[in-house]
Amino acid sequence: PSSLDLDCSRFGGPSDQSMQYWNSATPHDLSYKSHFWSDSGNAKYLTFDPGYEGWNNARLYFENVLVLAHATGRTLVLPPRNK
Repeated sequence: PSSLDLDCSRFGGPSDQSMQYWNSATPHDLSYKSHFWSDSGNAKYLTFDPGYEGWNNARLYFENVLVLAHATGRTLVLPPRNK
């Protein structure tokens, strides 16, 4: 077996042959718009406040809100930089 053995067939799961690895974005991927995309012409915003959680939680929240802003066509508003 390779160091990245993804064969889960002995557990009833998929094998290497049926798994999809990450590839570069296709033209279809780049042109896709979510069903939640707002194209009303009015600017819409989504704010992000990392709060006082640990660094990893703030990173995770940021990744999620970044995807949400993109999927809904909103401008992501970040808090001011701490000094």
